[in-house]
Amino acid sequence: MLTHQIIQNEIEELKQILAHQDLEIPSFWRCTWPGLVCMLWFLLSSYLSYWLSDYASGLERIAAMVFAGAMGFFSIVLIANTRAHFLSLPQSFRKKSKFFGYLSGKCKAYGVFILVLFPCLAFYFSSIHLNAIAFSVITFFCMIVTVMVMNIDLGRYQLATLTSVIEAVRGVSRRNN
Repeated sequence: MLTHQIIQNEIEELKQILAHQDLEIPSFWRCTWPGLVCMLWFLLSSYLSYWLSDYASGLERIAAMVFAGAMGFFSIVLIANTRAHFLSLPQSFRKKSKFFGYLSGKCKAYGVFILVLFPCLAFYFSSIHLNAIAFSVITFFCMIVTVMVMNIDLGRYQLATLTSVIEAVRGVSRRNN
């Protein structure tokens, strides 16, 4: 279990590490490859569910693929942004940090949930012969709800981290005065 004290200690440790080291600038590829895998997974799920369905029309098949591509594009942007921040921290700190390990585990769990949810919905809606527009709307709504829950869940730790950073900055300014 994470406590404010653990976060505060790790922020102080990170401050000391960054005083002696620079942030790493991760490569574009390291930031984007998981998003590309998600996009490929979404496209493959849509293809296998709607393109191979005997009941889907050509327009429905195209709509399912366009929706999967759009969801994939958004996943590339979100994942690349998150990974860029995470990978910029020194690797030694990332590996031993309880806080970042915990957040990383939570992000992976939400990611796996989304990667399972999308094809389940695609195959379900194609099997009950629901058109691709309804699939897109319902899946988009489910994804938005999942991302909202994730933001609320992970946002709880941002306040603790922000408080620790402010306390660390106050400690530095008090020592300088």
